[in-house]
Amino acid sequence: MRLRLNPAERALMIIAECDEEFKLFQAFFACARPSSTETDVTPYAEIVSTWNRAVEGSPLLKVARLTDQRRQHVKARWQEEAFRDNYARLFEKVAKLPLMRGEMPSAKCPNWKADFDWVTKNGSNYIKVLEGKYDAAGSAMLTTDEGAIQAHYNRVTTREGGMLTQGEKGYLRREDEARAAKAGMALADYLKRETKNAGQGT
Repeated sequence: MRLRLNPAERALMIIAECDEEFKLFQAFFACARPSSTETDVTPYAEIVSTWNRAVEGSPLLKVARLTDQRRQHVKARWQEEAFRDNYARLFEKVAKLPLMRGEMPSAKCPNWKADFDWVTKNGSNYIKVLEGKYDAAGSAMLTTDEGAIQAHYNRVTTREGGMLTQGEKGYLRREDEARAAKAGMALADYLKRETKNAGQGT
């Protein structure tokens, strides 16, 4: 038996049905719509710590603060497989290459050194380092003055019982660089002179 509804009751039923359909519609689109706050899984602190460890004792600057711009660059690099899989090796390589360390100055950029921003700001700089674009220049330098300098500090480490850390070796080098500059000499020439004087007991 069908209920007889007056016009007012029928109108209320239609409104209720429409309201129920509207709620279902809202629920459907709430599930289908992607979340506006996706989880950021980028390991910012680990990446910065890895950089700072890699450049310890080198002329390259450590990261003191992760600015918003740096965070944006690091997040973008973390989306790239080449960076995710190789960032530790990348940072170590940057810290060792003479060109990256500022040991091969040019007339156009006499004071240039690589830094965290240069490495992470785009998807091409670090790829070139990984691919070895700057290795040839570095090898040429290492076979000359830089090779002699590194050999000197390796001998110092041995002479001290092998206990010097990379940071301590870096400190010795900076001290010698200051003395060499005061004497108006290149570091390699200064070390040769000092080694010769030490051997002669002067």
